[in-house]
Order: sequence, then structure tokens, then C-alpha cells
Amino acid sequence: MKFFWKLFFSLMIVTMAFFSIGGYLLIQSGFRASLEREVDMAYRENEIISDALEQSLDWQASSAYKREQTKEESYKLLKRITSKTIAKSSGKVIPYSIKDEKGSVYAGEDLLDSVDSLVKSLDRGQRGYKITESGNAYYILCASPLEMLDFPFYIESYRQITPLFHNRQTQYRSYISLLLLLFAVGIVVTLIVSAWLMRPIKKLSKAARQLSDGCDIQPVPVYSRDEIGQLTQDFNSMAGQLAENVEELKDAAQRQELFVSSFNHELKTPLTSMIGYADLLRSKKLSEEQVILSADQIVQEGRRLEKLSATLMELIVIRNQEIPRRHVSAHTFFNSVRNTVLPIMKQKHIDFSTTIEDGVLLIEPDLMKTVCINLLDNAYKAVQEKGQICLRGVCKDSGYEIIVSDDGCGIPQEELSKITEAFYMVDKARARAGGGSGLGLAICARIVEVHNGTMEFASRPGEGTQVTIGLEGGCDDETA
Repeated sequence: MKFFWKLFFSLMIVTMAFFSIGGYLLIQSGFRASLEREVDMAYRENEIISDALEQSLDWQASSAYKREQTKEESYKLLKRITSKTIAKSSGKVIPYSIKDEKGSVYAGEDLLDSVDSLVKSLDRGQRGYKITESGNAYYILCASPLEMLDFPFYIESYRQITPLFHNRQTQYRSYISLLLLLFAVGIVVTLIVSAWLMRPIKKLSKAARQLSDGCDIQPVPVYSRDEIGQLTQDFNSMAGQLAENVEELKDAAQRQELFVSSFNHELKTPLTSMIGYADLLRSKKLSEEQVILSADQIVQEGRRLEKLSATLMELIVIRNQEIPRRHVSAHTFFNSVRNTVLPIMKQKHIDFSTTIEDGVLLIEPDLMKTVCINLLDNAYKAVQEKGQICLRGVCKDSGYEIIVSDDGCGIPQEELSKITEAFYMVDKARARAGGGSGLGLAICARIVEVHNGTMEFASRPGEGTQVTIGLEGGCDDETA
């Protein structure tokens, strides 16, 4: 749920809850105050009845009654007095009855308490009341002891309070109607207030999305000095600082890329071939044809090195640029790689073999040749004299695989995930002695990546290493 609706519903729920509870408590408070007044009035009417009975009582008869000891004689006297005594309040006759402590009627009318007697719930000498309902009418039933007699009798009277309950129901209905009206008005007001409060937050959200998309943003206007206004100021400050940091990171990345490009001379595998052929020209007496072929190989490798340097520089400076690829015969490509590394393999008396299946590669030849030569150079450094290195090309349904394997020293399992990181070397002493800088496999991984290919390593210490490169576009047609 969006924050706008959370804010809206929270305001509505809190407002309506307070209005509902407050209105209910207010109506109940007024009802209780009125009910207490009616209870006091019921007690006063009960006292009026008691006073009226006392006035109607013949004191001489009463004295005679006091000498009489039977309950039946008391009943006769009460009945005679009750039949002659009428009590009024506000011009209305007050209905009453005389009961004993068990709730039995001795004189007067049997009132509303015939089922559950109020008198039976009272202690001797205690007065009390209860509210009862008869039909659609409500009454206060009040009882108090009759103090002028020796036997425990009670005067019981009732007072109708139906208007009090009806008035409460009317107030409830009126309040519910008012509450619904307030709810409708509250919806409109709360929507306006919520939209007003959410306005700066929406602008902050929009600015944040623009910032995440890399767009330059203008400072968000500050509408207030409250917490949201402070948040807006902090966001503007953060956006400005972030823009400066991004520029600094760009500069740092450019400096790093330029630094890496300065290590292009470390990628000297083409030079290895040139040096090998040059050493051959210098150390041995060759025929004119052999001299021309060796010189031609040196020139080709020199031109390839020049082109490779330009391509690598372009690859570093423009990281997202598509590398132009073309179809190349697998045999033509691998023969070029073989001819390049064969002289250095012979120097170490390495058993170098190639197994190539027919196919067409969709590659940038110079970059992919650099990958193969780098992998073969690493294998060359890993094997002992008279070791074995194999270069294979396997045509698959999904593409073409280039596999370089050796029986050298191998790589520990925990190091395999790190070897394509720039400047990372498993055996630093051996790598430095061989003139390495830790950039070879990092460049290989980058070149394979721009070819939309995969490069996997499998190795065991003491048993050797196998590198498998998966490329798109392998087929059985030698049309390239």
C-alpha cells in the first residue's frame, strides 16, 4: 500500500475513532446523570409514601397495634391504612405496595417485580432500586423498609423512565447521522490534506528515480521548514555530493583504465613469436626462402601487435562498444595460432599437439588469437621440459569450443575463482620470473565476454589444467 493511502486511512481511522468514542461517552454521561436524577426522584417518592402512611396512621390504633403480637393483625392494620392512603408527586398518584421480606404482597397493588423480587435481594433495613422493562416501557422499581412497624415490611414503588431511554436512542440516531456526514466531509478534507502533505514527498521520489537513472536533476524546491523540508534539503545536499562523487569515480575509472592500458606491453606473446623467428635468423644459417618466410612472419606479427594494441585500447576506453566479428575457418585460425607458438614450444622440447574439427568461428580473429596465445603461454609456463600441451577445436551444436590442456603443476581449487581478476597471480614468484603481470587471464576473460562466450577452468594440483572456451557460431561448413 502506498504511503499516501496509509496516511489517508490513518487520519480517517484516528479521527472517526475519537469522534465515535467521544460521542458515545458524551451521550452515556448525559444518560447516567439523568438516570441518577430519576433514581433520586424515585427515592423521594418512596419517602413521600412513607410520610403519607405515617400521617394516615391512627396513633391510638398504632399503640394498640404495638401491643398486638401477631402478624395477621399487623396485616389487617396495614391493609386498612393502605386503602385509605393516597400519595401524589407532581399531581400524579404514586403506585405502591407493601411487601414482607420474602416479597409477598400484603397491601396495595402487585407491581412490576412479580418474577424477580427486588425486596428479596435487599438486606434487612436496606433500601435499593433496579431498572426493569415491561413491554416497550422502562421503570425504576424502588423499595425501602417501613420503619413505623415492628415487623419487617417494605414499601415498593415504581417510576416510569421510558422517555429517558427513548431520548438516548434518539441521540444515538442523530449522532450516527452526524457522524456519517462528518465522515463524508472528513474524506474530502483528509484527501486534500494528504495530497498537500505528499506533494514534496512525490517530488523527492521523482528526483530519486531520475537520480537512479543517471539523469542530472535540479534541486527539489523546499516548501516548509518542518521535517519534510529538512529531508528535502538533505536530499538536495546528498544529490549534489553524489554528483561530485560520480564524477570523481568516473575520473578514477578512467585513470585506472589508462593505467591498465599502460600494461599493454605486458601482453608480449606476439613479441615472443617475433623474437623466436628473429633468433632463428640470427643463430642459424637459413636458405633465402626460409629467411623470407621468417621475416614475413615477423612482419605479420608486428602488424598484428599494432592492430591488437589499438583494439585493446578501444576495448578499454569504450567498454560497451560492440566488437566487429566475422566468420573465420577453424583450420585457418588454429594454424595461425600454431605457427605463432610453435617456435617457443620447440625451445622447451614440449610435446605440442593440435586436434581441430572442421567448423566456422564467429570471432574477431586478432582478439581471439590473443586469448589462445595467452592460454598457451600460461600452459607453457606451467609444464616442465618435455611436458605435454594440447590445443583442440571441437564443433558443437550450440557453437564451437576451444580447449587448451596441459599436464603442468595445476591450480589449487580455491584459486580458480580468482585467476581472471586483474593482476592476480597464483604463484607470484614463478609469474614474475616468467615476466608475467597478472593481466593475461583478465584480458582473456574480457575478450571472451565481448564475444558472448564462456570460459571455464578445470584443474588439479600436480595433474594439469584444462581451459574450455565456448563460442557462438560453430558449424560444419568450411565456407569462410
